[in-house]
Amino acid sequence: MTVNDPNISRQIIARCLEGDIKAQFMLYKQYSKAMYNIAIRFLSNKMDAEDVLQESFVTAFERLRIRVY
Repeated sequence: MTVNDPNISRQIIARCLEGDIKAQFMLYKQYSKAMYNIAIRFLSNKMDAEDVLQESFVTAFERLRIRVY
């Protein structure tokens, strides 16, 4: 299995849904570099790309928490 294996991503997301903070960090580490690279290409501005990355993960984690309750 590789880090990009969909089954591993599903397992990490399931752990996030259970409130596992380490799983949230794993999810961040798995996708943040690629997401940042896409954002920097679109925005051509480091600070804006960092803001988009942060907002994207905040939104994702908020939506995961909504599913828990």
